[in-house]
Amino acid sequence: MHKLEIPENIPLKWELFKGFGAAELFKTCVLAVPVCIVAWLYAQLSSSPMRILTALIIALGGIVLATGLFVKQSYNLSIYDYIRYAVDFNRTQRHYDNIALEVFFIEKEEN
Repeated sequence: MHKLEIPENIPLKWELFKGFGAAELFKTCVLAVPVCIVAWLYAQLSSSPMRILTALIIALGGIVLATGLFVKQSYNLSIYDYIRYAVDFNRTQRHYDNIALEVFFIEKEEN
């Protein structure tokens, strides 16, 4: 009897690098483009001698942070997913404001 070998770790969609595909690239561009526009405006309107270097650092930092926010980890969740799930979880929790909090004191017995 012949066993059928199934290959593992084959990406099912296009990825620029592991965990960063077309959907993540689009989300990154949505965040990084406004940051780059602000950096370009700063470079054009500022009179600082270091304005070009500062604008470049702002633009590259925005791109790196946006990429890190959306790249999928090995368990297929990104930092953005964690934040979204935490906000959804907090929104669905019930808050009971009319219940009085009880304070419990543990007294240590003296011998």
